[in-house]
Amino acid sequence: MRVRPHSPETEQAVLAGCLAEPALLSKVQRILCCQDFYLEKHRLIFAAMERLQGEASPIDLRTVQADLEGRGQLDRVGGVAFLATMDMELPDISRLKDYACIVKDRAVRCRILDGSDRLQALAVDCGQEPRKVADQTSSLAALAADLSPSSHLVSLGEAAADALMEIEDGNLRPEAGLSTGFPELDLLLGGFRKGRQVILGGRPGMGKTTLALNIAVHQAIREEVAVRFYSMEMSAFELALKVISAESGIPLWILESGTMAEDQWEKLQKLVLALQSAPFEVADCSHLTIDQVEAECRSEPGLRVVFIDYLQLMTPPRAENRNLAWTVVSSRFKQLAREMGLTTCVLSQLSRDPEKRQDQRPILADLRESGAIEQDADAVLYPFREEEYNDDPALKGTAEIIVAKNRHGQKGSPKVAFEGDCSRFQPEKKVAPF
Repeated sequence: MRVRPHSPETEQAVLAGCLAEPALLSKVQRILCCQDFYLEKHRLIFAAMERLQGEASPIDLRTVQADLEGRGQLDRVGGVAFLATMDMELPDISRLKDYACIVKDRAVRCRILDGSDRLQALAVDCGQEPRKVADQTSSLAALAADLSPSSHLVSLGEAAADALMEIEDGNLRPEAGLSTGFPELDLLLGGFRKGRQVILGGRPGMGKTTLALNIAVHQAIREEVAVRFYSMEMSAFELALKVISAESGIPLWILESGTMAEDQWEKLQKLVLALQSAPFEVADCSHLTIDQVEAECRSEPGLRVVFIDYLQLMTPPRAENRNLAWTVVSSRFKQLAREMGLTTCVLSQLSRDPEKRQDQRPILADLRESGAIEQDADAVLYPFREEEYNDDPALKGTAEIIVAKNRHGQKGSPKVAFEGDCSRFQPEKKVAPF
């Protein structure tokens, strides 16, 4: 049996540091739990310190010895002789957090090895469906999240002092986000920024897939960042036709008929060459789970934007009810964005409520399934075309992108043009770049 990665000396340094400075135990607990220690004797000693802490008792060699004796565990840790070694070589207290992180690193590696062993056993079991085995890989990827503590507590005074330093250094200007290709929308959102979740909602026929594709292609070709587009409604071929039409300005019906002029053929050939070199991946799948998205995105650390078209077509995880299932999915998409430093753009259906109102412009409450979708979103965008409800000829080809929520800026409704034949929205006017 292979030896699991561990560092007995570092584990002992963590324990010795907590005994020397008991006040530091609470900080170590934000990184480590008892099961993170590889050696049983170290787990028992750490558990004893945690019990003493819970009882508000002093933490030192004598009280730890008494606790272990009372539970009949003193011999299992090596007796008084081993405890005495804790007092002989004291670690550098200032590096206690570093020591704790090393122990955590080794613990996570051990769990990954254990998980890989289980996965290997499943893989050779021909009674298991390959898809189910593959889905288990996401649990291994999720273990990486254990390398970061779930919370980091600081006093308000410390945070305020850090904020003042950042203000003085001029470091609070937000990082420029990726352009969406719509300058007025960029002015409101600051572009697509890392760690943020954007919900793009709309009633059927409003153009949410079209708008998402327009943004995705702009970011892949002109911003030159890696984009992945998960589609459960349209095939990669159908999406490619829409992209070709939008980028070339050649209506879809002409593309489908194949009756292009010679200069249009040349234009298409150049466009396809550009698309072939663009960092844009399409994943068309009839069944998509949040586990699959997480596993695939974590295996591609260079991804910058992930589009999901659309939320309600995903296979939800098991939960007590449908709303709770979508709450879990929404939360995990947001967590993925923060963990991977990317933007998640999740398309969503709306309820039929806008159809029942005199003003059909959608509002936040129109999002279907769960209030958590609205809550987790940093921005909520609605493409809206009034011409769908009003026969006024002046409205033909006009649209707006309603910013119904913007956690980091102002709301608004930038006007855009809509060219349905070419499957694209276009900026109505140019403004200075954000």
